[in-house]
Amino acid sequence: MRGGIYTFRPHVVLRYVGLIVLVTAFFMFMSLVVAFKFNDSGLIPLLFSVLITTLVGAFPFVFVKAEPSISSREGYAIVVFSWVAVCFFGMIPYVLWGGEFNLSAAWFESVSGFTTTGATILDDVEALPPSLLLWRSFTHLFGGMGVVVFTLVVLPGMGSAQMTLSRSEVSSLSRNDFKYRSKKMLRVMATTYLSIIVVLAGGLVLVKIPTFDAINIAMSTVATGGFAVKNLSIAAYNNPAAEWILTLGMFASSLHFGLLFGLFTGFFTGRWRAAFRSPIVRIFTSVVLGATFLIFLSLTLQHGMGGLEALRKAAFQVTAIISTTGFAAGESLGWPIFTSLILILLSLSGGCSGSTAGGMKIDRIAIIGATVRSVFLKQRHPQAVIPIHVGSLHVESQIAQNAIIYFVLHLSFILLAMVYFSFSFDSLEESFTTALTMMSNIGPAVGTLSSFASFSFLSHLERVISTLLMLLGRLEIFGLLLIFFPSSWK
Repeated sequence: MRGGIYTFRPHVVLRYVGLIVLVTAFFMFMSLVVAFKFNDSGLIPLLFSVLITTLVGAFPFVFVKAEPSISSREGYAIVVFSWVAVCFFGMIPYVLWGGEFNLSAAWFESVSGFTTTGATILDDVEALPPSLLLWRSFTHLFGGMGVVVFTLVVLPGMGSAQMTLSRSEVSSLSRNDFKYRSKKMLRVMATTYLSIIVVLAGGLVLVKIPTFDAINIAMSTVATGGFAVKNLSIAAYNNPAAEWILTLGMFASSLHFGLLFGLFTGFFTGRWRAAFRSPIVRIFTSVVLGATFLIFLSLTLQHGMGGLEALRKAAFQVTAIISTTGFAAGESLGWPIFTSLILILLSLSGGCSGSTAGGMKIDRIAIIGATVRSVFLKQRHPQAVIPIHVGSLHVESQIAQNAIIYFVLHLSFILLAMVYFSFSFDSLEESFTTALTMMSNIGPAVGTLSSFASFSFLSHLERVISTLLMLLGRLEIFGLLLIFFPSSWK
């Protein structure tokens, strides 16, 4: 340590990455148990995957000395390399199983799972054995909470290292509106995350969704991932009650988990209304209701759909896209162009910070809007000091600046990928929406492909480019880019 600042220590990074790889092996083992129960074709692939992952993860964890404190740069390195490691080991079961999986397809499916993008390379999902279907859902479960945050919650006693890692993994936006201390915030998020899964799975079982399917769907919903166990996604069940339950589940999973925790505890203290004082939540709710109403009108007036069906389809599609879950309850390819425009805008915004949703986050959109307003007012009153506010929430200038930079970078990566895809894709629209869906971690390409289509048509290099976009979106760009700056390693 020099002057109170830790130098970069690769062995410390390796130890913590090994720890997270071991947690990945645990989820593989749970899938292996299911393979034993069903005696399905995933048994041998999962068995070898568990052995390989456990051995590799245990080696640095056993032979490298534990360090109670780590530097911020080590924290960022642990987060980035942990995501790459779990995606790499996560593809092993797919590669060993075979079928539609070659190396690029297995890597695509694994990254899509852990980043909760939910885009699949499979044309026939139902060909997978139950154990591998469960493994796909576990990648959502683990990745949705954040592989590092999840590990910090289930393995306590890491000292100040826990705080450094949580700051590296959890966006500063998610801490701005809900003032939890880091350690409490981790417990709140994990408790809320797992509780919603249990409640949602129970609700789906009550409306006659098979138990195995309900568990998988619940994990995909709360992780806002979208991996389904049927080729026709949620439409396969033709169950309106299940669609309404999932609509509520996707909406809830798009909110800050701190708010949901406060809402639950507020019912016992009589202060549940306080959970909705957040201006971000009010903005997000207004966007969802407004978009649902506009698409409802379009479906009834332009598409000739019945009122109740149009309302259900509109609400489901809006929450599926803005939450970046990407489930499909029907074919939306033939819907009016107006609805596609709305869905594309929702794809850009995404859910709230502090949730599992992808996209730019509605928080950033609100902050950018407030910043623009402040700039215009400053033009009218040059001598005035005009702070940036989102409702009653004061926004520091540094946070506003970061939001604008993120907005520019997010769009830049989408446009760069669009240019690359345009060399081989049939249309510019398809190139744009494919880049958008990967960067925003949504799954289906809105308005260009069938709601039930896979991405098997992508070339090997296009799959790699797509997974890079997924990781950039899931790590909110800055976390991944920091490791490429030489100053971060000194």
